Order: sequence, then structure tokens, then C-alpha cells
Amino acid sequence: MDKVYRRTRLAVLNVKRKAKRVEALKNRDEAINNRLQRYQLRGVITKLKKNERARRREDWELGPLAPQRNVGDGAEKYGTAPPDVLSKDAIVELRDQKWIPYMRGDRVVILKGADKGKIGEVYEVDEKTQRVTMQGLNQVCDPLILTLVFL
Repeated sequence: MDKVYRRTRLAVLNVKRKAKRVEALKNRDEAINNRLQRYQLRGVITKLKKNERARRREDWELGPLAPQRNVGDGAEKYGTAPPDVLSKDAIVELRDQKWIPYMRGDRVVILKGADKGKIGEVYEVDEKTQRVTMQGLNQVCDPLILTLVFL
């Protein structure tokens, strides 16, 4: 009878292991797809910037003979990128990070940007947009550019 119980227990454990492997593969595939979409989005934004820079350069070189790009069919699109590409919601959905390692009251230092080296206290953590608001600085930071300070 002990053999039957042992075989049953082993079968149940094997099913759990297999389900765990399937879930891990599914999570990995989701992460890969999110990363691929983020790279594609970055490529689209880069292409839009390059095209706009080329147009501005052409307009500058032509001077008063430059074409008027703000009339006709492209009038509402002149000098802009499509809103669906630049919307914060689209970018936030593509992030891989699932949690923010900071909570309200933590002292952090900024590692990148204009305020590099400044120390502040976390005032608010927005998990939906994955942003951290710091007290003492009028800035909303990406948690990836912060590190904890122990004083």
C-alpha cells in the first residue's frame, strides 16, 4: 500500500513541476515579446526624429524657398509624432519591471540626469506608471536611476 501512496505522491509532484515549467516558459515568452515591442517602439521613435531633423535641415538650407509643410493634408501632423506612439500608456505597458524596490520615506540618490548626485526622500510611488516622486526635488524619477542611501 505504501508503494501506491508513494507513486501517487510522485505523480502529483511531477504534474506540479511540469505546470511550473510551463508557467516559467510562458512568462519568459511574455518578457521576450515585451522587450521586442519596446525595441520596435524605440526604432519608430528614432526614425520619426531622424526624419524631422532632415526636414528641419532642408528647410534651413532652402531658407525662404523652403516648402510650407504646415498646409494641406499634413497640416495637423506637421512637426509631430503620432500620439499612439508617444503616449505614456503604451510605453508603460511595455516595461519588464514588475515591482518598484522603493517605498515612501526611503532616502535615495539620483544616479543619472541633470540632478545627478542629489539626495531626496521618496514622497510617492506610483506602481501603475512605475514612477517615483521625490520630496525636496520637483522631479518625477524612473526607479531604474535611483539607489538607496543609508545614512
